Amino acid sequence: MVEHKPCSAAGPSAADRAVADRVRPAMNGPRLGRDVQGGHVCCARVITATVQARGLSPRAAVIAVTTAITESALRNITRAVDHDSLGLFQQRPSMGWGTPAQLTDPVYATNAFLNAMIRKYPQGAWERGDIGAICQKVQVSAVPDAYAREVHDAQLLVDALWAADERMLYLVQVRDKAAIFVGDLVHRRWVRDPEDFANLCLQARNGLIELWNDGNSIVAENSRARLDYWGVLVGEAPPDGSF
Repeated sequence: MVEHKPCSAAGPSAADRAVADRVRPAMNGPRLGRDVQGGHVCCARVITATVQARGLSPRAAVIAVTTAITESALRNITRAVDHDSLGLFQQRPSMGWGTPAQLTDPVYATNAFLNAMIRKYPQGAWERGDIGAICQKVQVSAVPDAYAREVHDAQLLVDALWAADERMLYLVQVRDKAAIFVGDLVHRRWVRDPEDFANLCLQARNGLIELWNDGNSIVAENSRARLDYWGVLVGEAPPDGSF
């Protein structure tokens, strides 16, 4: 049995299981296909959120999820079964990808993959060309044709997760007060209760925080601490005065 751990400390959510149920009938790849469960979606969600946090396009998420399906069947593998390969992307400490602890951190592992992709495909060249070939150039696999067979399933997962992850956690601190809302810029939910804040933090998957400043939004990478994703940024009141 392959030893692995969840991609989120809280494990797969109800939303992850719902996505799995929704995409399962259309999944057809040999590595995962209709065996997809909430735990797999949870890992795909972390990959997608990490791509979004870097401001990259959905295609980058499809490339990364394709690779993770092919390499690990979207499992965060903690005990190597192929040489010293670990994590979602089966990256090897001996090849300079990172330490075992880093490679079993899904966010670190995804960023390591993206860094290699961007290095090998500078100036956005990864936005063009065959996705399977791009995966192979980054991974240098002994089975180069395997990636192409998983692109379809990766696209299904990213399509299901990309829009959902645009419902981000926002935390704005104005002078000595703070407010939190989840959703897009129109449908806001302002929260002042600490317990509600904690619950919303645990629901947040995107890892981005939006700071209002003179009516313009500035998107910044968040800090990570005791909750999944959270942060505090100081700014001006939202332009609609709803704070």
